[in-house]
Amino acid sequence: MGINVKTFQDILDSGFTALWSLDAAGRLGLLLHYLNSTMLNIKYNKLVTIQNPLLTGAFGVMDSLNLAVQELADQETENATYNGWLHDHFVSSVIAFNSTGLIIACKLNAPGSWHDAQVAQPIFEKL
Repeated sequence: MGINVKTFQDILDSGFTALWSLDAAGRLGLLLHYLNSTMLNIKYNKLVTIQNPLLTGAFGVMDSLNLAVQELADQETENATYNGWLHDHFVSSVIAFNSTGLIIACKLNAPGSWHDAQVAQPIFEKL
């Protein structure tokens, strides 16, 4: 997750500075701790276990999407987008959602010849 200087300043100006008696480094540390906190996952797990009590430790879902693309004259690109299992040309995307439906990670426009697990590998590493 990234945050640029303007966004950080907007957060500080929206009343965050008045609530905390911290210097800039302390405020940045607190903000980064919140943005990267696993506490959010615990909250989302409670939302999941209300409906599915056996899913302990779950905090969201992940799904893949294959979007059909036009065949190209370039043989190398065409081979990358061809999915032999589905017998057509695709780009693949994998999207992870938390239990409220917010997208928390994604990998978009991977070659259609890649297996979903390979497309999702960067998401697995992040989560």
